[in-house]
Amino acid sequence: MWKSEAGNRFTFFMPDADLYKANAGVIGMTIVNRFPHLFNYPVKITKENAFRQYANASRMMRYLKFISVVILGVISFKTIRNAAGTSDELGEWFFILFEIQTELR
Repeated sequence: MWKSEAGNRFTFFMPDADLYKANAGVIGMTIVNRFPHLFNYPVKITKENAFRQYANASRMMRYLKFISVVILGVISFKTIRNAAGTSDELGEWFFILFEIQTELR
């Protein structure tokens, strides 16, 4: 096993694994967003309300995807800063962003 002062050989690949998961999630949400007729809806879909319901569901999915990308980007950025020693926490505003995203789900 390779050892150094900075850690073992797998330390370098850990952020990449998180980015792969994030990219898979974004790609998955993009694909799912193309089929709004497969979503679950709280009301019965009729010809009169189908366009409005599908548009709202698609918009919600785009917002959720955007907020997820922003939160994962902030986590990646702060992780790099923490590793460099220039910061030691995520910040007070991160909790607010996280709460907004969990309320949208």
